Amino acid sequence: MNLSARIFIAFGVCVLIMTGCQKSTEQEIMVLGEVMQQTDSENENIKRIEITDEVKTIEEGFFLRYNSLEYINVAEENEYFKSINGVLYTKDGSAVVAYPIGRTETEYIIPEQCVAIYSYAFAESNLENITLSENMYEIGYAAFERCDKLQEIHIPKGVYHISPGAFCNCSSLVEISVDESNLYYSDVEGVLFNSVQDTLHTYPSGKTEKLYTVPKSCRMLGDYSFLGAQFLEEINVAGELESVGRAAFEETNVTVSVP
Repeated sequence: MNLSARIFIAFGVCVLIMTGCQKSTEQEIMVLGEVMQQTDSENENIKRIEITDEVKTIEEGFFLRYNSLEYINVAEENEYFKSINGVLYTKDGSAVVAYPIGRTETEYIIPEQCVAIYSYAFAESNLENITLSENMYEIGYAAFERCDKLQEIHIPKGVYHISPGAFCNCSSLVEISVDESNLYYSDVEGVLFNSVQDTLHTYPSGKTEKLYTVPKSCRMLGDYSFLGAQFLEEINVAGELESVGRAAFEETNVTVSVP
């Protein structure tokens, strides 16, 4: 079961979040009901969210509407989630669910017991440095989307699944490096590939080169692989491409040249 499926599992009747909230101050809300779902309302002033023990499911990307959010707290009786210093995790600490995007710290170290990152977990955060757990093995869709201050990310040796778009539109990201012992992924000059380098997974959006040459070994460009590559103007393909993924060149102005 993938990350998206796990985060959407419903254990009871869905309750629309804003009809199940009680506002305790202008900067704090308490969440009631079983399922936290997206709404159309903006919540610019909310700095703290209190999650009660009834909450069983949280829709992916739910917290992105809380631009000033600094702390997520969870009732100790909650059987599905917990807070680690204000960051939301699954109850057993094996997966990070949401990092509050209003926090001003620039560095974050993911605890060793954490093995997975849910979709959108760090999206739009202000972090400049994020250290993944050495036990990490799975990274969800858009997990780091629009982390505009993030410049580098290192993939540990145990990671075996990185969803397409995990690092999309990170405007300062110039390098994705991979542990040499990783059996599933590799990097070539800061660009993320699978282990045999026949599939280009992610070209970092912040790389400043205007020209990029796809290695001869590469046969496929993954979904969202060049999305948001703001400086890139031309791509040369050294070998022969068999497949170009969905939205591979979205939000770019590149020209692709093939032999």
